[in-house]
Amino acid sequence: MRNPRGNRACNPDYARQAKAFGYKHISDGHTIDFSLMAAPIGKNWRNVAQFTMTSTLDDPEILTYSPIRYCFEKTFTFVNKDGDVTAKLPVVVILGETGR
Repeated sequence: MRNPRGNRACNPDYARQAKAFGYKHISDGHTIDFSLMAAPIGKNWRNVAQFTMTSTLDDPEILTYSPIRYCFEKTFTFVNKDGDVTAKLPVVVILGETGR
C-alpha cells in the first residue's frame, strides 16, 4: 500500500529519538510548533494538532512503511484572514513499533 503521490524512506530516528509517544510526545515537544501556527488563525495548539494529525492520517502526501512501522507525512500551509501565509509545517505521524 504505497501512496501514488510519493514515497521515501521514513526516518527511523523519529521514533528512536522520542522521549515520549502519543499525546505526551506532542505536549512535551511540539506545543510551540503548533502554537505558532494556531495564534494567527485564532485557534489553540490542540485544535491545530488534532486537525493536522487527523488530516495527515486520512490523506497523506507521503506514506512509507516497513514491516513494523507506517510513516504518514503531509505539509500544511496556514493563512490568515488577509490571505497571507503565516506558517508552513510538515507533520509526521508514525504508527507501529517505536523502536523501544
